[in-house]
Amino acid sequence: MTLRDTGRLKLKDLHGTANETPTTTAPYHLISAAINLSGSRDLTRKDRQSGYFLFSRFFCGSDTTGYRRTDQYRDGQTRLARAVTISGAAASSAMGYHTFFAQAFATTFFNLRLGYWMENPRYESCLGGTEEDIFWHRYMAKEMISDTTSEDRLVNLSDGGHTGDNLGIYPLLKRRCRVIIACDAEADPTISFESFTEALRHAYIDLGVQVDINLKMLRPDPVTGLSRGHCALGRIRYPAIPGPALTQTQSTGWLILIKNTLSGDEAAPITNYKGAHPDFPHETTADQFFDDAQFESYRSLGVHLANRAFEHWEQPATTPAALGELERLHLPFNAGDAPEFQEMTKDYMAIERLFMERADLAALAGEISPQPGPGPSVPGGTGATSAERSMCALMIQLMEKVFFAVELGDYPNAPDNAGWMNMFRRWSCSPTLDRHFDTLAPNYTKAFVDFYEDYVRGYVASIKDAPVPHPWDDTLLTPTGRQVAGVPLDRGN
Repeated sequence: MTLRDTGRLKLKDLHGTANETPTTTAPYHLISAAINLSGSRDLTRKDRQSGYFLFSRFFCGSDTTGYRRTDQYRDGQTRLARAVTISGAAASSAMGYHTFFAQAFATTFFNLRLGYWMENPRYESCLGGTEEDIFWHRYMAKEMISDTTSEDRLVNLSDGGHTGDNLGIYPLLKRRCRVIIACDAEADPTISFESFTEALRHAYIDLGVQVDINLKMLRPDPVTGLSRGHCALGRIRYPAIPGPALTQTQSTGWLILIKNTLSGDEAAPITNYKGAHPDFPHETTADQFFDDAQFESYRSLGVHLANRAFEHWEQPATTPAALGELERLHLPFNAGDAPEFQEMTKDYMAIERLFMERADLAALAGEISPQPGPGPSVPGGTGATSAERSMCALMIQLMEKVFFAVELGDYPNAPDNAGWMNMFRRWSCSPTLDRHFDTLAPNYTKAFVDFYEDYVRGYVASIKDAPVPHPWDDTLLTPTGRQVAGVPLDRGN
């Protein structure tokens, strides 16, 4: 058995020595810290007072200092344990955007700080992996008066959360990752997503990266305090890579956010601990002395969150279909939330009853049946035409009502809405309804008519087989069954 002192493991030797290419499939670790820039003259740093400083097996540095190979930075002496410790140095004199003069002065004067002065990557390493020979009094003074910059021989580093991104997703968005799984376990008793939204704000300002994500399912009910889910999926749109017009590419990705929430489906030990500790699972991080029950409760909740997030993810995780299915399973929609849900069901049953009672509607009923086919022969005449037109008007009116009540414009792919969508697509295949829709359309709202035209009319495929595409999809799905010969469906944004 091989024993390794991981406490002394050098960062450059992570997953193999510096002279060999790692063959392991282990993750490529990015250890995020904050470089404190309270004294920077860069106007873009004045508000944040910090930047992102990364440690990895191959490179260390930041955009403000530049990057240097890990085996050359500090003569390759940086240890993995030190990088990880710095990335969690929460109590410090320099705390990124939280820094202010009185706090910096007091914490430095009383030596209540965990931050670390480290060699600046923009300089050639000449300190032999140690900073002890530097004249420290100058840096102590700079730390005390909040004058830390990226220009000096040493730079001040602290907790990566001091950048505003406590989840570490900014470096992944910068690398244009196609799938990002973010676990938000910070103390957030109001469920305001401060760190998560701040990271998205930085990504848009600095990188032009946009993320479309709905956090509605994660927000707690004001009465019960319970959330309706633990996971939210967002779409990422990366800006086009600069280059000739014909070679510019704009790619998309997925962001899966798992949040420390309680929805009432947790195991008894978790709910029991919650009853005794109301602040769980957002107890203050000032509590650094977890007992067994506290540690186990957080561990069990983490396992529960992961299971609930991915329990139905059966397809290969790399396929767009798998991610699309995961998105539909975690859409922030529940049909039971619609106050008109029972009323709409009664309206549908009334229409079904009319089909059974009225002989002059038999042909229309045959057209919209689950297995479309020629309806029974019905004598032509004004009565039948008038009855069919009135019936079509009732059906279209119900569709519009459902469209607004269950938010089909926003959640057409939600599993709870699949029944309505499939029924409406089946109805739309009726030539009689199709004919009357054109004459009745001016009586309905433009939002509903546009949605019906784009994603309902003429479809044979179910909503699961032909879902409504997201505007950022790399390749918008081609409908598999619209009955318009020779005319492709316009799946515009």
